[in-house]
Amino acid sequence: MLPSITAPTLIVAGRQDPATPPAHAREIADVVPAATLTELADASHLGVAEQPGAVLSALREHLRTPRPAMGNGGAQTGAG
Repeated sequence: MLPSITAPTLIVAGRQDPATPPAHAREIADVVPAATLTELADASHLGVAEQPGAVLSALREHLRTPRPAMGNGGAQTGAG
């Protein structure tokens, strides 16, 4: 199901998240075409509340970055 996602996708993970560790987010990013993974250094499971500025920056960058047409390529990755 994840490989059928056609929208550019931003995945945000907190590096100290015990519920959904970054390794799980990486697994998702690896199978969603044109996915970008951003890891928040000082966040756990509620990154949007713990690091709102970092999440906002990641969202802004994701929304303003032109995306190539979807093809057979793999995930794009970024670290935050």
